[in-house]
Amino acid sequence: MGPCEKGGNLLLTIALKQPSEANPTRAEVTAARAEAGHPAAEALRRYLGDLQANGEQIPLRTSKPNKVAIARACGFARDVLYDNVCAIEQINTHFTSPADIRASQ
Repeated sequence: MGPCEKGGNLLLTIALKQPSEANPTRAEVTAARAEAGHPAAEALRRYLGDLQANGEQIPLRTSKPNKVAIARACGFARDVLYDNVCAIEQINTHFTSPADIRASQ
């Protein structure tokens, strides 16, 4: 009887005993996204710099930053924009609400 047949649980047992580095928990993934040195934070920094250099505004949805569109443009999951303090600060620093723009004119 081969290991893939009934009663041959050898492969399954070995597969389930992988170290946690290979199979991170949800908490570990969230913690990694929240780190200041996360590659997504650097991608966001470049994206915001490019927008500013071109004189463009960040994508908006109901007068707030459109986090889905921003994350797609940067090439990462939108969860980073909710978990990563550095990324959140970058968005808040770069974003000027339409009401603030009208008031300054």
